[in-house]
Amino acid sequence: MIPKFFSGKFLRIKIFPLILLSLLADVNFRNNEALANTKLIPADNDDIALYKGMGATYLCLATKQGVEFDKALIIAAGTYVNVMEGKHGGLVKNLGETKLDKKKLFKGATDQIILASTIFCPEEVPEEITKQVNELLKKNKNSKENKKNKR
Repeated sequence: MIPKFFSGKFLRIKIFPLILLSLLADVNFRNNEALANTKLIPADNDDIALYKGMGATYLCLATKQGVEFDKALIIAAGTYVNVMEGKHGGLVKNLGETKLDKKKLFKGATDQIILASTIFCPEEVPEEITKQVNELLKKNKNSKENKKNKR
């Protein structure tokens, strides 16, 4: 009895697993890039402006949909930090070779997102936070004016 090589049973049992394996296997081994060896590029001002804008936009949209301000801020800042660590390794161009840890990145992200959200959607930012931001901006402006007057 000679087996039928083109019968449906033969194809299902012998050929189908080979076809499935070939579809799942990556046959292009030489062009795979080793991500661990890539050099991370520090975030420049354009990158930071983009991440800050995206975080503030998320914060504005989420609070308008009823998400608590603090929760929306944590999510927006967490996303900012993840991108800064993943894409830039915590490096910022203006700081040179200094690598920022998660805690510093998170503090900077929250400050930047709050500041941007007071511009983009001031009605969504709690009053006490808006007052604190305005006081800090006023102090910053006064200290800059004092430095100019001393020169």
